[in-house]
Amino acid sequence: SALFTRGETQAMVVTTLGTGEDEQYIDSLDGTTKGTFLPERWMLPESLRDETGVVFASAFPGGDRMADEFRRFYVWNNLREQMDTLEELRRYTSDAGTLGEIERRLAVLRDEFERNPYEFDRRFIFRILAMGHSQFAEYIGARGPNTHVNAACASTAQAMAVAEDWIRTGRCRRVIVVSADDVTSDNLMGWIGSGFLSTGAAAIDDRVEEAALPFDRRRHGTLLGMGACALVVESQDVAAERGMRGIVEVLSTETANSAYHGTRIDVDHVSDVMNRLVTSAERRFGLNRYTLAQQLVFIS
Repeated sequence: SALFTRGETQAMVVTTLGTGEDEQYIDSLDGTTKGTFLPERWMLPESLRDETGVVFASAFPGGDRMADEFRRFYVWNNLREQMDTLEELRRYTSDAGTLGEIERRLAVLRDEFERNPYEFDRRFIFRILAMGHSQFAEYIGARGPNTHVNAACASTAQAMAVAEDWIRTGRCRRVIVVSADDVTSDNLMGWIGSGFLSTGAAAIDDRVEEAALPFDRRRHGTLLGMGACALVVESQDVAAERGMRGIVEVLSTETANSAYHGTRIDVDHVSDVMNRLVTSAERRFGLNRYTLAQQLVFIS
Protein backbone atom coordinates (compact mmCIF):
# COMPACT_ATOMS: atom_id res chain seq x y z
CA SER A 1 0.00 0.00 0.00
CA ALA A 2 1.09 3.58 -0.49
CA LEU A 3 -0.07 7.09 0.38
CA PHE A 4 0.38 9.74 -2.30
CA THR A 5 0.21 13.45 -1.51
CA ARG A 6 0.07 16.39 -3.92
CA GLY A 7 -0.80 19.79 -2.50
CA GLU A 8 -3.95 19.30 -0.46
CA THR A 9 -4.84 16.09 -2.29
CA GLN A 10 -4.17 12.67 -0.79
CA ALA A 11 -4.80 9.22 -2.23
CA MET A 12 -4.23 5.80 -0.74
CA VAL A 13 -3.65 2.84 -3.06
CA VAL A 14 -3.67 -0.76 -1.87
CA THR A 15 -2.66 -3.78 -3.94
CA THR A 16 -3.33 -7.32 -2.71
CA LEU A 17 -1.46 -10.36 -3.99
CA GLY A 18 -3.26 -13.68 -3.87
CA THR A 19 -2.94 -17.29 -4.95
CA GLY A 20 -4.16 -18.88 -8.16
CA GLU A 21 -7.30 -19.93 -6.30
CA ASP A 22 -8.25 -16.26 -5.92
CA GLU A 23 -8.01 -15.33 -9.60
CA GLN A 24 -11.06 -14.05 -11.44
CA TYR A 25 -13.41 -16.56 -12.99
CA ILE A 26 -14.06 -15.78 -16.66
CA ASP A 27 -17.41 -16.77 -18.08
CA SER A 28 -17.56 -18.07 -21.63
CA LEU A 29 -19.86 -20.11 -23.87
CA ASP A 30 -17.99 -23.26 -22.89
CA GLY A 31 -17.95 -22.53 -19.20
CA THR A 32 -15.25 -20.94 -17.08
CA THR A 33 -11.50 -21.17 -17.53
CA LYS A 34 -11.56 -23.41 -14.44
CA GLY A 35 -13.49 -26.04 -16.35
CA THR A 36 -16.68 -25.42 -14.40
CA PHE A 37 -19.89 -23.74 -15.61
CA LEU A 38 -21.74 -20.63 -14.54
CA PRO A 39 -25.48 -19.92 -14.94
CA GLU A 40 -26.48 -18.16 -18.13
CA ARG A 41 -28.39 -15.52 -16.15
CA TRP A 42 -27.95 -14.30 -12.59
CA MET A 43 -31.60 -14.26 -11.49
CA LEU A 44 -32.79 -13.16 -8.07
CA PRO A 45 -34.52 -15.81 -5.96
CA GLU A 46 -38.27 -15.71 -6.54
CA SER A 47 -38.86 -14.46 -2.99
CA LEU A 48 -36.79 -11.31 -3.67
CA ARG A 49 -38.02 -10.33 -7.13
CA ASP A 50 -41.18 -8.37 -6.27
CA GLU A 51 -39.48 -6.50 -3.42
CA THR A 52 -36.38 -5.34 -5.35
CA GLY A 53 -36.39 -2.03 -7.22
CA VAL A 54 -33.87 -0.63 -9.71
CA VAL A 55 -32.77 2.96 -10.36
CA PHE A 56 -30.50 3.77 -13.30
CA ALA A 57 -28.65 7.08 -12.93
CA SER A 58 -27.08 8.53 -16.07
CA ALA A 59 -26.78 11.98 -17.63
CA PHE A 60 -26.02 10.88 -21.19
CA PRO A 61 -27.74 7.51 -21.72
CA GLY A 62 -27.95 6.45 -25.36
CA GLY A 63 -25.89 9.41 -26.56
CA ASP A 64 -22.98 7.32 -27.79
CA ARG A 65 -25.29 4.93 -29.66
CA MET A 66 -27.12 7.77 -31.37
CA ALA A 67 -23.90 9.56 -32.33
CA ASP A 68 -22.50 6.30 -33.71
CA GLU A 69 -25.64 5.68 -35.78
CA PHE A 70 -25.52 9.21 -37.23
CA ARG A 71 -21.79 8.93 -37.94
CA ARG A 72 -22.14 5.63 -39.82
CA PHE A 73 -25.08 6.93 -41.85
CA TYR A 74 -23.47 10.22 -42.85
CA VAL A 75 -20.16 8.56 -43.77
CA TRP A 76 -22.06 6.12 -45.99
CA ASN A 77 -24.32 8.82 -47.44
CA ASN A 78 -21.42 11.19 -48.12
CA LEU A 79 -19.57 8.50 -50.07
CA ARG A 80 -22.69 7.76 -52.10
CA GLU A 81 -23.21 11.45 -52.92
CA GLN A 82 -19.57 11.84 -54.00
CA MET A 83 -19.90 8.86 -56.35
CA ASP A 84 -23.12 10.27 -57.81
CA THR A 85 -21.39 13.61 -58.42
CA LEU A 86 -18.44 12.00 -60.20
CA GLU A 87 -20.76 9.84 -62.30
CA GLU A 88 -22.61 13.01 -63.33
CA LEU A 89 -19.37 14.83 -64.18
CA ARG A 90 -18.23 11.94 -66.38
CA ARG A 91 -21.14 12.63 -68.72
CA TYR A 92 -19.92 16.17 -69.42
CA THR A 93 -16.33 15.48 -70.51
CA SER A 94 -14.56 13.55 -73.22
CA ASP A 95 -11.02 14.47 -72.17
CA ALA A 96 -9.04 11.28 -71.61
CA GLY A 97 -7.03 12.69 -68.70
CA THR A 98 -10.11 13.98 -66.92
CA LEU A 99 -11.96 10.72 -67.46
CA GLY A 100 -8.99 8.77 -66.12
CA GLU A 101 -8.88 10.89 -62.96
CA ILE A 102 -12.64 10.50 -62.45
CA GLU A 103 -12.35 6.72 -62.79
CA ARG A 104 -9.47 6.66 -60.32
CA ARG A 105 -11.45 8.62 -57.75
CA LEU A 106 -14.54 6.50 -58.34
CA ALA A 107 -12.53 3.33 -57.72
CA VAL A 108 -11.27 4.70 -54.39
CA LEU A 109 -14.77 5.75 -53.34
CA ARG A 110 -16.32 2.42 -54.35
CA ASP A 111 -13.73 0.56 -52.32
CA GLU A 112 -14.38 2.74 -49.26
CA PHE A 113 -18.15 2.47 -49.84
CA GLU A 114 -17.94 -1.32 -49.73
CA ARG A 115 -15.88 -1.19 -46.55
CA ASN A 116 -18.41 1.08 -44.84
CA PRO A 117 -21.83 -0.43 -45.54
CA TYR A 118 -24.81 1.00 -43.71
CA GLU A 119 -28.07 -0.63 -42.77
CA PHE A 120 -30.50 0.93 -40.32
CA ASP A 121 -30.46 -1.01 -37.06
CA ARG A 122 -33.99 -2.16 -36.27
CA ARG A 123 -33.02 -2.01 -32.57
CA PHE A 124 -32.37 1.75 -32.89
CA ILE A 125 -35.07 2.80 -30.41
CA PHE A 126 -33.87 0.34 -27.80
CA ARG A 127 -30.26 1.44 -28.29
CA ILE A 128 -30.88 5.17 -27.74
CA LEU A 129 -33.57 5.15 -25.05
CA ALA A 130 -32.61 5.35 -21.37
CA MET A 131 -33.46 1.72 -20.68
CA GLY A 132 -30.60 0.60 -18.47
CA HIS A 133 -32.98 0.26 -15.52
CA SER A 134 -35.49 -1.95 -17.32
CA GLN A 135 -32.84 -4.02 -19.10
CA PHE A 136 -30.96 -4.68 -15.86
CA ALA A 137 -34.23 -5.55 -14.10
CA GLU A 138 -35.02 -8.02 -16.88
CA TYR A 139 -31.56 -9.57 -16.56
CA ILE A 140 -31.92 -10.26 -12.82
CA GLY A 141 -35.70 -10.64 -12.66
CA ALA A 142 -36.34 -7.61 -10.40
CA ARG A 143 -40.07 -6.79 -10.56
CA GLY A 144 -40.17 -3.91 -8.06
CA PRO A 145 -40.35 -0.18 -8.90
CA ASN A 146 -38.08 0.82 -11.73
CA THR A 147 -36.94 4.18 -13.07
CA HIS A 148 -34.18 6.34 -14.56
CA VAL A 149 -32.95 9.63 -13.10
CA ASN A 150 -30.84 12.36 -14.68
CA ALA A 151 -29.56 15.16 -12.47
CA ALA A 152 -26.26 15.71 -14.31
CA CYS A 153 -23.35 15.21 -11.89
CA ALA A 154 -25.79 14.69 -9.00
CA SER A 155 -27.55 11.74 -10.66
CA THR A 156 -26.17 9.04 -8.36
CA ALA A 157 -26.90 11.09 -5.24
CA GLN A 158 -30.46 11.69 -6.43
CA ALA A 159 -30.86 7.97 -7.16
CA MET A 160 -29.86 7.24 -3.56
CA ALA A 161 -32.55 9.66 -2.34
CA VAL A 162 -35.14 7.92 -4.53
CA ALA A 163 -34.02 4.55 -3.16
CA GLU A 164 -34.39 5.75 0.44
CA ASP A 165 -37.86 7.16 -0.28
CA TRP A 166 -39.03 3.91 -1.90
CA ILE A 167 -37.85 1.85 1.05
CA ARG A 168 -39.23 4.20 3.73
CA THR A 169 -42.63 4.39 2.03
CA GLY A 170 -42.82 0.61 1.63
CA ARG A 171 -42.72 0.50 -2.16
CA CYS A 172 -39.95 -2.09 -1.99
CA ARG A 173 -37.51 -3.56 0.54
CA ARG A 174 -34.28 -3.01 -1.38
CA VAL A 175 -33.10 -0.95 -4.35
CA ILE A 176 -30.21 -1.57 -6.70
CA VAL A 177 -28.75 1.73 -7.90
CA VAL A 178 -26.74 1.48 -11.12
CA SER A 179 -24.92 4.59 -12.30
CA ALA A 180 -22.77 5.06 -15.39
CA ASP A 181 -21.63 7.68 -17.90
CA ASP A 182 -18.91 7.90 -20.53
CA VAL A 183 -18.55 11.10 -22.54
CA THR A 184 -14.98 10.40 -23.64
CA SER A 185 -15.77 7.89 -26.38
CA ASP A 186 -14.74 8.57 -29.97
CA ASN A 187 -18.35 9.43 -30.79
CA LEU A 188 -19.04 11.84 -27.93
CA MET A 189 -15.78 13.46 -26.84
CA GLY A 190 -15.82 16.08 -29.60
CA TRP A 191 -19.41 17.11 -28.85
CA ILE A 192 -19.53 16.89 -25.05
CA GLY A 193 -15.98 18.16 -24.68
CA SER A 194 -16.79 21.20 -26.79
CA GLY A 195 -19.94 21.76 -24.75
CA PHE A 196 -18.04 21.80 -21.45
CA LEU A 197 -15.37 24.07 -22.92
CA SER A 198 -17.95 26.52 -24.24
CA THR A 199 -19.52 26.85 -20.77
CA GLY A 200 -16.12 27.40 -19.18
CA ALA A 201 -16.53 24.31 -16.99
CA ALA A 202 -13.65 22.22 -18.40
CA ALA A 203 -10.03 22.48 -17.32
CA ILE A 204 -7.66 23.65 -20.07
CA ASP A 205 -4.32 22.94 -18.40
CA ASP A 206 -1.53 21.66 -20.62
CA ARG A 207 -0.38 19.23 -17.92
CA VAL A 208 -2.82 16.76 -16.41
CA GLU A 209 -1.11 16.79 -13.01
CA GLU A 210 -1.84 20.52 -12.74
CA ALA A 211 -5.55 19.93 -13.38
CA ALA A 212 -6.18 16.64 -11.54
CA LEU A 213 -6.55 18.24 -8.11
CA PRO A 214 -9.80 17.06 -6.50
CA PHE A 215 -10.72 18.85 -3.25
CA ASP A 216 -7.89 21.32 -3.85
CA ARG A 217 -8.12 25.12 -3.79
CA ARG A 218 -6.11 25.27 -7.02
CA ARG A 219 -8.67 23.24 -8.93
CA HIS A 220 -10.48 25.37 -11.51
CA GLY A 221 -12.18 23.05 -13.98
CA THR A 222 -13.58 19.62 -14.75
CA LEU A 223 -11.58 16.77 -16.25
CA LEU A 224 -13.91 14.79 -18.51
CA GLY A 225 -13.86 11.05 -18.08
CA MET A 226 -15.99 7.99 -17.49
CA GLY A 227 -17.25 6.19 -14.43
CA ALA A 228 -19.73 3.67 -13.09
CA CYS A 229 -20.89 2.27 -9.78
CA ALA A 230 -23.53 -0.09 -8.41
CA LEU A 231 -25.02 0.05 -4.92
CA VAL A 232 -27.50 -2.13 -3.05
CA VAL A 233 -29.65 -0.07 -0.67
CA GLU A 234 -31.86 -1.85 1.85
CA SER A 235 -33.10 -1.44 5.40
CA GLN A 236 -31.00 -2.91 8.19
CA ASP A 237 -33.53 -5.60 9.12
CA VAL A 238 -33.83 -6.76 5.51
CA ALA A 239 -30.05 -7.07 5.21
CA ALA A 240 -29.97 -9.04 8.46
CA GLU A 241 -32.56 -11.47 7.05
CA ARG A 242 -30.06 -12.33 4.33
CA GLY A 243 -27.24 -12.69 6.85
CA MET A 244 -25.57 -9.52 5.59
CA ARG A 245 -24.18 -6.42 7.25
CA GLY A 246 -24.27 -3.05 5.57
CA ILE A 247 -21.00 -1.38 4.65
CA VAL A 248 -22.29 2.15 5.27
CA GLU A 249 -25.52 3.72 6.50
CA VAL A 250 -27.54 6.39 4.73
CA LEU A 251 -28.17 9.03 7.40
CA SER A 252 -30.11 11.59 5.39
CA THR A 253 -31.02 12.57 1.84
CA GLU A 254 -32.46 15.77 0.42
CA THR A 255 -33.68 16.53 -3.10
CA ALA A 256 -34.32 20.09 -4.23
CA ASN A 257 -34.09 22.36 -7.25
CA SER A 258 -32.77 25.92 -7.13
CA ALA A 259 -34.81 27.02 -10.17
CA TYR A 260 -31.72 28.98 -11.12
CA HIS A 261 -29.08 28.99 -13.87
CA GLY A 262 -28.15 25.84 -15.78
CA THR A 263 -24.45 25.95 -14.90
CA ARG A 264 -24.24 28.48 -12.05
CA ILE A 265 -25.02 27.88 -8.38
CA ASP A 266 -27.49 29.73 -6.19
CA VAL A 267 -25.19 29.74 -3.16
CA ASP A 268 -27.82 30.84 -0.65
CA HIS A 269 -30.31 28.15 -1.69
CA VAL A 270 -27.69 25.39 -1.82
CA SER A 271 -26.53 26.43 1.65
CA ASP A 272 -30.11 26.18 2.92
CA VAL A 273 -30.57 22.71 1.40
CA MET A 274 -27.30 21.50 2.95
CA ASN A 275 -28.44 22.85 6.32
CA ARG A 276 -31.72 20.93 6.04
CA LEU A 277 -29.80 17.77 5.09
CA VAL A 278 -27.49 17.94 8.11
CA THR A 279 -30.29 18.99 10.47
CA SER A 280 -32.33 15.96 9.42
CA ALA A 281 -29.42 13.64 10.20
CA GLU A 282 -28.88 15.33 13.57
CA ARG A 283 -32.52 14.93 14.59
CA ARG A 284 -32.91 11.34 13.42
CA PHE A 285 -29.68 9.95 14.85
CA GLY A 286 -28.77 12.36 17.67
CA LEU A 287 -25.66 13.57 15.87
CA ASN A 288 -23.82 16.88 16.21
CA ARG A 289 -22.63 18.69 13.08
CA TYR A 290 -19.58 20.15 14.81
CA THR A 291 -18.41 16.69 15.85
CA LEU A 292 -19.15 15.33 12.37
CA ALA A 293 -17.17 18.11 10.71
CA GLN A 294 -13.91 16.78 12.18
CA GLN A 295 -14.35 13.44 10.38
CA LEU A 296 -16.37 14.46 7.33
CA VAL A 297 -15.34 14.38 3.67
CA PHE A 298 -17.48 16.47 1.32
CA ILE A 299 -17.85 15.22 -2.25
CA SER A 300 -19.63 17.31 -4.87
